[in-house]
Amino acid sequence: MASDPVKVVVTSIDAYGHLNSALGIAQSLQKRGNDVYFANRKHHRASVEKRGLKFIALEDYEDSYTEANADFFVDMMTQYLKKAELTPMERLENWDENDTKMFLEVIDELKLLNNALTKIVDDIKPDILVADVILALSLFVNGPIPCIPVYSANPLALYYDYGISPEAGLAVNGDRDYWKIYRDKETEVYQPINDEFGRWFTSCGLESVSIFKYGSFTKYFGIYIYPEALDYGQDLGPPPSNWVRMDFSIREPEESDFTIPESLANKPGKLIYLSMGSLGSVHIPLMKRLINTFSKSKHRFIVSKGPRGDALTLPDNMWGENYVNQLEILPKVDLVLTHGGNNTTVETLYFGKKMIILPMFYDQFDNAQRLEDLKLGRRVDPFRYDEDEIHKLVDELLENTEVQDRITKISEQLKNSKSQEKVLELIEKTARTKSSPL
Repeated sequence: MASDPVKVVVTSIDAYGHLNSALGIAQSLQKRGNDVYFANRKHHRASVEKRGLKFIALEDYEDSYTEANADFFVDMMTQYLKKAELTPMERLENWDENDTKMFLEVIDELKLLNNALTKIVDDIKPDILVADVILALSLFVNGPIPCIPVYSANPLALYYDYGISPEAGLAVNGDRDYWKIYRDKETEVYQPINDEFGRWFTSCGLESVSIFKYGSFTKYFGIYIYPEALDYGQDLGPPPSNWVRMDFSIREPEESDFTIPESLANKPGKLIYLSMGSLGSVHIPLMKRLINTFSKSKHRFIVSKGPRGDALTLPDNMWGENYVNQLEILPKVDLVLTHGGNNTTVETLYFGKKMIILPMFYDQFDNAQRLEDLKLGRRVDPFRYDEDEIHKLVDELLENTEVQDRITKISEQLKNSKSQEKVLELIEKTARTKSSPL
């Protein structure tokens, strides 16, 4: 419990993985007696207020937030997934002006958020701002109060100076010549995006920053969310000295009364959770293929159908809804098939469950490769798998006690971790002293 409560505004981009990690931090700060506000798009009001947090609608502070861009990140991902079947290198090799335009629009979205938060800070007058926004806001550097970035994706981006690129699914013990080939191509295609990001900061009277240099994103300190047992420091070296690790950030579930539906409870077979995330699940052809594949399984499935799940029909061995109570489901299943988003990956480990990751984009490739390298799970290409092989892999992993023992150990470490408490104390100390606590 905080001895001297502080006023905090917590925010995130409008994407569920980032929203959920930010909610976990907000709820934890509130439990310590702090005065916590949560700022986001207005369609999240009910979910936030249900958790007892004070809600601030970004639309009330920035007129450019409209119904037309209310689903910006879902629409962006729909565009991105048009090339979903390409490997990370193939995507770079087939990069075009539409890809560049898409990422420039992300920067525009961050500018809107920065404008809204500037007005919120002036109005609410919090002691500190905590924000999970993928990249950076100019507020992180020149804000009138301490502004703390949260990085809730796989943290490989923080290790950029060691030569390995994030979002490529590269192994830390892999071919370093290939690392350089990939890095050179990545630098080339992202140059216009990097230039625009730098121009934004210089237009605010700040030094230009690179989208690849996370160490320069904060005046105080940054928070990244990843289990210690999986972190890359053991293989590459330490991350930037102004970033601190928090092993997990898990929000409380909205409800706590989930029971396995009778349609599944009375059937034989292990219980498996299938989720490609709120963004990945908008790839309806892939979702239909996965559903068709596992309709032939002897096991039972709970399916998170996603925001466009009305286009999906589930067979008799499956039950699902567009949005399911993941935190209530995970403790009840035997295996997880997932896209490998950081939130789902960490939550699955927290509850001690084995997983197969079918990565589609961004840090999902890195999480999949990390679990493969550490012998904690398996990486499968969702577009190129053989049906017989994936059914065999599911059965093998269900029966693998060595993997389960390793995951159980990590689960126990997470549940006993004090890293969250330490990070919350750093936030509170920074709010009071207005100086870096490191």
